[in-house]
Amino acid sequence: MAHKLVNAYKQAPWRKHIQRLGVYLVLLVGLALVAGFYLYVTENAAAAGVAIQDLEWEKGRIDREIATMHTNIAYLTSNKIMKQRALELGFKSSTPNDAIYIPVAGYHKKGLTDLPSNTASIGMPNNILQPMYTQSLWDMITNNINFSKFSLKEIFK
Repeated sequence: MAHKLVNAYKQAPWRKHIQRLGVYLVLLVGLALVAGFYLYVTENAAAAGVAIQDLEWEKGRIDREIATMHTNIAYLTSNKIMKQRALELGFKSSTPNDAIYIPVAGYHKKGLTDLPSNTASIGMPNNILQPMYTQSLWDMITNNINFSKFSLKEIFK
């Protein structure tokens, strides 16, 4: 009788085929979703790569433009061009004999004797390095390890 109950609940072969087909379709849809996600991520990465290339090209163009401007400034402030522009504006070259020196009351020329004798007088510390950086490795090891906790017999066992 138990054998007949098992046979009574057996599914028809066409239902088994439809269930297998359903499993295959679910797997196929899952693979399609994974492939679609992969394509989406790849497309975004490619678009970001193209945007980065465009920005790098723009950065290079701006760098070249800045370099050109620096070159132009260097040319325009060169000795030859500045002298030519000064002559065009009516300036004349002067010699030390042509210069007129005017004494100003209360002005004291600063010489080397007026310089501060040490860095502390201008607000800088004498010792820039902190004491922790002036300690040798051996000093650090011997100061930080307390050998009194161990006996020599325990250390060399």
